[in-house]
Amino acid sequence: RAGHLEHELTWTYYHMKKHSNHPLRMEVGESLPLENVPAPMRLSKNAAFNFWENLRPPFRVSTIERTSSDDSEKHRDGELFRVTYVCGIDYCSERTYGETSENSTYDNLCYGVAAMRIPDGYPRKRLVFLGWGEPSLRSLPQKKEAAASPDSWMPIAGELSLPSGHPRLGKIREAAKKATSKQRPLEVSPWQKMLMGPHLSLPQLVESEAAHVKLIGGQPSSGSGAGGAGGGESRP
Repeated sequence: RAGHLEHELTWTYYHMKKHSNHPLRMEVGESLPLENVPAPMRLSKNAAFNFWENLRPPFRVSTIERTSSDDSEKHRDGELFRVTYVCGIDYCSERTYGETSENSTYDNLCYGVAAMRIPDGYPRKRLVFLGWGEPSLRSLPQKKEAAASPDSWMPIAGELSLPSGHPRLGKIREAAKKATSKQRPLEVSPWQKMLMGPHLSLPQLVESEAAHVKLIGGQPSSGSGAGGAGGGESRP
């Protein structure tokens, strides 16, 4: 189904791109709001991001979520879905920001959540597109999914053809629970973070090495510092 929805989003975008007076196009507007774009695109009207000119389809669908309804009667056009989409942007917009991030500019995309009603017979029956939501160049917050409990799922249980709650797996379940409770985010020192980042200049490298040496209380390596960067001691 995701592939069909990606085709629908791409087709709908190109269809609305040809009709400037389409109600759903006018609902989105031509340029994205300032709060939905990075700082370099807020400087002037010429720097603004145009949703209908600067996108580079095809669209990709990341999540499909059915919206619960209190109505007892089923809607004639189908159930309401929220479809989270991602789309590439043009090269100039992509290179405008994010060069110092961990993934450089590869994560510079357009995100949004479209609303549509999908009938039971889809794709034999056409869906009803309701809107693009609020497109943004800022990535949408990700929902953190809780890890599966060892009481309900264990890989080794399937290999042994035993239920996850079998008494023979009691010690494994306890060990898995202890390991899960002790998990914490990976901590990276500023030194390591700077080395992993892109476009590290020589002065930044020298400065970061000096800070790292000062932190661990050691001696700077030969060649670091202003003298090392310049090629050694100056001679009269």
